[in-house]
Amino acid sequence: MPYITLVNEYIPDGVLQTVDEYDPYDWVYILFKAYHGSIDNYYKERGTTYDDDLKMRGFMTMLFSGIDALDKYPILNIDPAVEVLIEDTNPDVNNIKVPFPKLFINKRFKAHKGYIMGIVVEDMNQVSYQTFLQAGLSPKEAKKMVDKVRNHPDVNGEIPAMSFLYVYYSTEKIQIIMSDLDEIFDPNSDIDKEVFTVMKKAMIYAANVSNLITTNVDLDNLVNPDRDIRLIPQYKPTEDVKALTERDKRFSVIRLFGNLRRYTQEYAKEKRKHAAKDQDAVIVRGHWRHLRSPRFRNKRGQSIWIPPFIRGMDKELYSRIIHVKK
Repeated sequence: MPYITLVNEYIPDGVLQTVDEYDPYDWVYILFKAYHGSIDNYYKERGTTYDDDLKMRGFMTMLFSGIDALDKYPILNIDPAVEVLIEDTNPDVNNIKVPFPKLFINKRFKAHKGYIMGIVVEDMNQVSYQTFLQAGLSPKEAKKMVDKVRNHPDVNGEIPAMSFLYVYYSTEKIQIIMSDLDEIFDPNSDIDKEVFTVMKKAMIYAANVSNLITTNVDLDNLVNPDRDIRLIPQYKPTEDVKALTERDKRFSVIRLFGNLRRYTQEYAKEKRKHAAKDQDAVIVRGHWRHLRSPRFRNKRGQSIWIPPFIRGMDKELYSRIIHVKK
């Protein structure tokens, strides 16, 4: 699991002081840009490059991947109403489907001493596919190239299908860490136990968010009024949309509507009735159901989200939100 620890005394001036002033996206962006500039200046002053330094080259790969995600891809905030359901859903980590080549989940994940400041989720297949398209290949040719690269004998399946990039912050250290799915479940990781635990929590959260979007949001029309889960642009309706920068347009918030919104309100209300120590006994955790039966003519082979349920709740509303058309 590649990672690098940034010694705080070498962190560019002002970055540590802003950790409580900015949301994770802004703070991580400031950190990445500041380090990129510092490293470039360091090598320019010495008339060398970091290409000959294997560890630094690996770090720069992580840095470039993070900057690319923050510069070009969706930045997702999650409505608190959605979080209640996400956190009570078991992840389907073996079938994560990312809605975009990369995305950044703009959330702090609390550890005992610090935070994971957001998480970058990257679908390596989609990123490769987009790269080949930008090089001028047709969609069919680009897909063939992705398959060719992944099946090349020198690669031997070692390129992970997905990767996660984390920035851990505490008053003692900052770590930039990249992992794939297998590494996050490796008990022998040399990452600090506290950091590893919160990384795993962030990855599970990211898996649920990614699957929730791909299974419930209309990716061709993110604000489709016929869907109960939508990605709403996060800017004020009164703002001049034409004047917004591309960066502004990439911020979205996951929101619930219709029956699912009403169900979430009931769920949260019922959950508050139980003390924290008793909740595990009454919550039937959400999960992902794979439709394999031939009777699901339209959705066979797909996955659907089964939201969590609290024993004693009204099942009529619950049955409406998980209805599956055959």
